[in-house]
Formats: sequence, structure tokens, C-alpha cells
Amino acid sequence: MKEIRKNFCPLCGKEVELEEMICGMCAECYIKKEKIIEPPRDSKITICPRCGSLYEGGWKKSKSIESAAISFISSKILISNEIDDVELNLSPERLNSKRVLVHGCLKGKVKGEVIEKKMDLLVHVAYNICDRCSRISGRYYESIVQIRAYDRNPTKLEIEEIKKIASEIVNNGYDRGDEKSFITDIKEFEKGLDLYLGSKKIAKQICRSVRSRYGGDLVDSAKLVGEKDGKKNYRVTHSLRLPKFLRGDIISYEGNIVQIRAIGTKMKGKDLSNGKTIMLESHKDKLRGMKKVGSIKEAAETDLITVAGKEIQVLDPETGEVVTISKPYFIDDSSEKNKVKVIKTDSGLIAVLPHNNDA
Repeated sequence: MKEIRKNFCPLCGKEVELEEMICGMCAECYIKKEKIIEPPRDSKITICPRCGSLYEGGWKKSKSIESAAISFISSKILISNEIDDVELNLSPERLNSKRVLVHGCLKGKVKGEVIEKKMDLLVHVAYNICDRCSRISGRYYESIVQIRAYDRNPTKLEIEEIKKIASEIVNNGYDRGDEKSFITDIKEFEKGLDLYLGSKKIAKQICRSVRSRYGGDLVDSAKLVGEKDGKKNYRVTHSLRLPKFLRGDIISYEGNIVQIRAIGTKMKGKDLSNGKTIMLESHKDKLRGMKKVGSIKEAAETDLITVAGKEIQVLDPETGEVVTISKPYFIDDSSEKNKVKVIKTDSGLIAVLPHNNDA
């Protein structure tokens, strides 16, 4: 049988098993005498007045002054290793722009003894502009992303979606700790869009994402803007030209009429005569010989009169005359359709797919 060794607590005289003693005293006296929780001595934080970032050896993103105060206290407060089942709750109270009172409550166990300690910690707030905001205010940029399009102007929807893509990539970069992940300036023109960016890496990510979404051709050029510590600094311009065709465009391709159904690194089209899916490269050189003959935006719904062989008869939506045109793949001899969408081209009417039909 194992012998249980005991000793007396030198502070209260209580007899305690040796393995239950902490620093030569019983758990109760340890809790009373020792500092089981020690707040930071210098409770001062530095906040950027523009973006709210917190400085802790480096600038870190913070949602608010209150959350910055909680983050600071959580990282600096010391808790005894003798405490088990630790639960620390901190709640901030904003007193004014320069002071935050943090109410704290520590719960846990010391050798089975339940403890609860409450405290109030005053955090002083100082303000200093962070490196990121300083660069932004100084109009700093490392790259320009230029968005243009071949033989047309980018649409309003394309411009808005590209700005959204850029904003998401910039925000994600900043969340990952890239202090240069910001947009210095946005310039919109009838012919396109220029994005001025603080980071070359972020600019490349934006170009990759936009090309994945819209396709097109990318040309990079670099300009020497200075030299520091023997290292040359270049400013890079990425010129991205979107394809001349859009989703919904009707094009003439190798003697066939194709409706563009999707845009990306490759364009997906439907041959309206046989329904075959056609994949087209979105690069300028690959689009030579292709001609736009119309767009689904110009389509008008009209009456389908008859279906016979490789032809159908429809009413011309402008003149009301019965016109014979080539039968598209999505209409057959047994078709019960009595309506069809058509566009008017230089060579006559063409039946087209509606936008919501990817058959």
C-alpha cells in the first residue's frame, strides 16, 4: 500500500498531501497569495486613425478600437500554469477616443479548487498612421492594370465585375498580411479602366482572375522608376484586352452560325445548325476570320409558322411578312413550339437561342 505523504501549509497550518501542494503551500493559500493572473504593465495600444489597424510589432488589421484593446490584452495577459480549465472572458467599454476599459473575468480550477477572478483594465489609445495608409495617401503604386477590349468598349457590367474582382483580391491580400495590397486609384474611361495598385503580386493575381473570367490577351511592360541599395525598382503596366465577342453574340465561323454561350479563357459556342458545342480560343489571333452578325440582345420573339425539312417559316417581326429561314437544331419537324426568337442580319433573319436556354 502506497504511503500518502503529507505536510502542513506554512501559511494557514492546514495539513495537505504533498502532491496537492503548490509552491510549498496549499491551493487555497496559493490562490490568495500568488498572482494567478497578471495583466500587462503598460496597457497602451497604437491605432491607425484611418483604417483602424493595430500595431503589435507590425501593423495588423482590426475591426475596431474595442477589438484592438481585447486583442492586446489577450496577447499580453499572463495566467498561471497551475490553473486548469481556464476560461477568460473580456468585454470592452469605450470611455472615449483615447481610453477603453476592459472588464475581465477568469475562471478555472487549482488542484480542484474552483476560482473566479474579476478585474478592470484601462487601455490607453494612441494614434499613428500605418505604413499602408501612408503609402495610399502618398499615391504609391507599383503596377497599373489597364482593361481594354478589341474592336469595342468594355461594357458597364464588365467594368463593375472587374472592379469587384480587384476589390476582393485586394481585401484577401490585406487579410493575409500584405500591407501593399491596396488600390491607390481607379480611372474609368469610355474605352476601359485603369487600376493603380500598391503590389505587383496583387496586380498579377487580378490579371489572372480577370483573364480566367473573360479571356483576352495580356501584354506586360516595365518602366525603371528608381534604384535603392543597388536594386532597380520597376513599375509594371499590365495591358489586358478583352475579346471582341460577348456572351450572347452571334458570329459567323467557318461558314457556320455560332451563338456564344460562355466567355472565359476559352469561349463556348453552339452551332445553331446542328447543336454542336464549339470551343474557341479567346486570343485575338485565334478570332481572326470570325465576324459578329448580331446579338441575343437584338432578338425579337416572333411566330413560328411551319417546319419543313431544313427550313422553317416565321413572321418577320418588323414587316409582318412570312419569311423562310434555315431551321435551327433546337426545332424539329414534330416541334410544338409556336414562338421563336430571331435576329435580323445583313443576310436575313436567323433563329437564335434565348439566354436562359443552354441546350
